[in-house]
Amino acid sequence: MKRLKVFMVSMLWALAALVGYIYARLRRSLPRTEGELQMEGLSAPVEVTFDRAGVPHIKAEKDEDGFMALGYLMAQDRLVQMDMMRRMASGRLGELISFMALDMDRFLRTVGISRLATENVENLTEESRRFSQAYVNGINSYISSEKKRLPFEFMLLGGRPKPWRLEDSMMVGLVTTWLLDAFWLADIMREKLIRKMGLKVARKLLPETSGVCSPVCVVEGDGSKAETLEPGEEIDWDFGAEPAGGRWIKRGSMLATGFGSNNWVVDGSKSVTGKPI
Repeated sequence: MKRLKVFMVSMLWALAALVGYIYARLRRSLPRTEGELQMEGLSAPVEVTFDRAGVPHIKAEKDEDGFMALGYLMAQDRLVQMDMMRRMASGRLGELISFMALDMDRFLRTVGISRLATENVENLTEESRRFSQAYVNGINSYISSEKKRLPFEFMLLGGRPKPWRLEDSMMVGLVTTWLLDAFWLADIMREKLIRKMGLKVARKLLPETSGVCSPVCVVEGDGSKAETLEPGEEIDWDFGAEPAGGRWIKRGSMLATGFGSNNWVVDGSKSVTGKPI
């Protein structure tokens, strides 16, 4: 009985020590919002202030310094997400989650996101390359910092992530564009709904035209307007048989479902260039 009691006490102490370590490790990995940091590569001091919403505001004498600070801030907030998206874009997600990512890796390698990213980097203007490289340097400054300050998740993801590259930024941008453009599936759903229930009923159900979803605040003038139109001649695209990505992407996978931020289109009359954004 005495040995059992000693064993139980030892286990409790071990558990308490483990919980304490995890708590301390999580605390160390939280983004820093105060104090001073030494960052190699800055040409002058950079001031970063955080407002009540936690949004950082960067003041720098040179643009390169500002972009470098931005890269550091982005990394300390989102490095796990950035690394996962980099792996997904390059078709290397399977290195972490094995066969579960096989279809997605095969599909994105076929699309050639990494190849397109390399081409985009080669075509950068001198100014864009300079600013982008400063941003990358800021990310790598965080990656190379004390290991205990890296997000806790990297203890489960193979340790310190690889240094960031210009191509990685391009890959993440391209795959983000791809994901945001996956909402054409919702457009097909809308068309099917209109054909099944009629335009009048569909207008009451669809969020962009339903009176239930009218904005709580409106501005004077014409403002924005959404109108559900009658669909044209029906074409059987066979989308019911295969989701976005064809046979490589299984139903229910991340690329076959709509998620993420909204897409916006700005009329040319509202932009500096006179062209739509």
